[in-house]
Amino acid sequence: MVFQEPKEWSKWLAMAEWWYNTSYHSSLKMTPFEALYQYSAPMVGEPDKSASMCPTAQLTVTERDARLQQLKTNLQEAQNRMKVYADKLRTERHFAVGDMVYLKIQPYRQNAFGLRGSLKLRSKYYGPFRILEKVGELAYKLHLPEDATIHPVFHVSQLKAHVGKNAVPLPNVPLVTEDGKIKTSPFCLLDERIIQRKKVPVKQWLIHWESLGPEDATWEDLPFIRKLFPQFQP
Repeated sequence: MVFQEPKEWSKWLAMAEWWYNTSYHSSLKMTPFEALYQYSAPMVGEPDKSASMCPTAQLTVTERDARLQQLKTNLQEAQNRMKVYADKLRTERHFAVGDMVYLKIQPYRQNAFGLRGSLKLRSKYYGPFRILEKVGELAYKLHLPEDATIHPVFHVSQLKAHVGKNAVPLPNVPLVTEDGKIKTSPFCLLDERIIQRKKVPVKQWLIHWESLGPEDATWEDLPFIRKLFPQFQP
C-alpha cells in the first residue's frame, strides 16, 4: 500500500499493529495481545453507522472500510497474476485404461546419496507402459515389470502419452530403496584418468552407475568412491 499512497502510509500503522498483536503466534501458542493482557482481544464487528455517531468517528470508519476494500482489491489482483503465470505451465492430461504412456522419473534429484554434483539434472522417461486403472481424478496405475520395486500408481504429471506405433522401449525402471530413493551405486568401471586440481594430481574413475545407462556415466574422484563404496572393487 505504500507505493499506492506514499503520503498516507502512516495512517495504516495502527491497523498493522493491531493485526500483528491479535494474530496467533506459534511460538507463544497465543496472540501477543493475550500474552500481555491475559485475555483475548475483543472482536471488532461491524460498526454502528447510525446518525448518533460523531463526524470524527464516522470519518474514521469510512476510511477504514475504504482501506479494507483496497486491500481486498490488491489481493485479488495478486491472485489473478499468480494464476496467469501458473496456467502458462499447466497442461490438461487425460488418459484411458489401455493407453500406453511413458513414465518420468528423476533419478538425479532422488538419488540415495546426493553428493555427486556432476550428475546431470535432467529427467528420464521410461516405458512405454500400459495403463491398468485410473485411481481417483489425477492418478493412474501402470503395468510395470514384475521385478520393479517402485509403486505402480503415479500422478498424471509424471506421465506422457505414447504417440504412434513405433517406440524405443526403456522398460527397466530404476531400482529404489525402501524409502523410495533411486539406487545409484557403482556398477562397473569404464575408464580412468588423472587430472590436475590446484596443481595436485587427482585420479578419477569413469563410473557406470547401477540402474542408469552407460551414457549417464560420470567421472568421480577415486577417494570419493573408495570412501562411499568400499565394497566396490573393479
